[in-house]
Amino acid sequence: MIPLASLTAWAFARYPFSGREIFYFLILALLMVPGELTLIPSFLLVKDLGLLNTRWVLILPYIAGGQVFAIFILRAFFSSLPQEMLEAARIDGASELQIFYRIGIPLSKSILGVVAIIHFLRTWNDIVWPLVTTSSTSLTTLPIGMYSFQTAWYSIWGPLMAGYTIASIPLIILYAFTSHLFVEGLSSGAIKM
Repeated sequence: MIPLASLTAWAFARYPFSGREIFYFLILALLMVPGELTLIPSFLLVKDLGLLNTRWVLILPYIAGGQVFAIFILRAFFSSLPQEMLEAARIDGASELQIFYRIGIPLSKSILGVVAIIHFLRTWNDIVWPLVTTSSTSLTTLPIGMYSFQTAWYSIWGPLMAGYTIASIPLIILYAFTSHLFVEGLSSGAIKM
């Protein structure tokens, strides 16, 4: 998800082409479409592709799912990079892809990390898509497993709280190792030099 979104955002931020703003605002308009509205077409698509009750139905839609938000965030960051630095690289003979990989990506590590973490959290906590597309118990995700401890009439509180504790462990580890990315990502646009 991150490589494709970063390349797209770089193109929208740094390459002048005809209709660039129109295409960007059309992609941005997709942020206004709620996920529930695309649930049935997405289900029919994965059904036609024969991906129901496979691991791919839990992988491929999540890769494509966070593109619009990532493009929005990364384009804003790439637009704020100083043009002089990129021009200096061009004068030194760097190609456009070299500028992207040697200047753009290293400078945007913090914002790329923040986008990846947000997408991971959204994927980790999703219950609707796995509930609709998988019926095999071997493909049960943790949120669906915890959901099975609750019914309309009662809840099995002991296993439910143990499940919440187990589900929070990877998120706590992720936060412990990546909290500096949030701070760098939030403060990267705060001070102009």
